[in-house]
Amino acid sequence: MYYYDFMSKIITILIVIAILVAGILFFNQKQTLAPTISESMPVNATVSPIGSPTPTAVFGQTVHVIKYLSDGKMDINSLDIKIGDKVNFINNDSAPHWPASGMHPTHLICSGFDALNGLASGESYSHTFTEAKTCPFHDHLNAGNSVLRGQIIIHP
Repeated sequence: MYYYDFMSKIITILIVIAILVAGILFFNQKQTLAPTISESMPVNATVSPIGSPTPTAVFGQTVHVIKYLSDGKMDINSLDIKIGDKVNFINNDSAPHWPASGMHPTHLICSGFDALNGLASGESYSHTFTEAKTCPFHDHLNAGNSVLRGQIIIHP
């Protein structure tokens, strides 16, 4: 009789432990359904014509815009953003422009930040920044033009 009482208690304890483990696993799975910035913000580099549907925000992401203007200048030369934010370069000039990370000509300071070609009038290039640092940028097609240089400061 004593053996059966002991086994009954062991089985009850095992059932309680199994329920607790299942509850913990379920709770942890629910927690991971919300993406973190590093999961939802892959490095992104796209060239697309202006007017194509582009989301203005992703969960936790802000989209900033830098425009090449028709007078051969840019509307912003310094920009403060957060990790996971996207910067969209739009060419409103008739001349082509090629946004790229410093330093010229290697573009290696901010890996992946390089349009890889010139943007014709009406095209845009977007990049999502995933690391806190300062990224100098320039127009690769006009590397000597100090008006077409700037910096993006990415904060945690």
